[in-house]
Amino acid sequence: MKTVKIYTYDITEATSIHEQGNGISLAPWGNDTSHIKGNDDGGKDYMLPSDFEVANDTSGQLQIYDNNGEYCELTLRDGKPTLITLGGIISLRAAQ
Repeated sequence: MKTVKIYTYDITEATSIHEQGNGISLAPWGNDTSHIKGNDDGGKDYMLPSDFEVANDTSGQLQIYDNNGEYCELTLRDGKPTLITLGGIISLRAAQ
């Protein structure tokens, strides 16, 4: 299995209270503006199933794709990084 670094971030200030809270990303936070502020945990390595791949999308952002080249949504589920795929839901395990 491959590993992927996933960052958990916390948006601490935002124009709308609905934008505040936790999320995850394949990129570090670094997005503070005059309207939104946050931070990340520095990233942690997780095991990526061997038939999945990390690649840039058309806008240059890192994304996860399955073996058919389909985009997989990365989300938090029960506090753990989870992939939402066409084939189902996959919880990622921390790399050791």
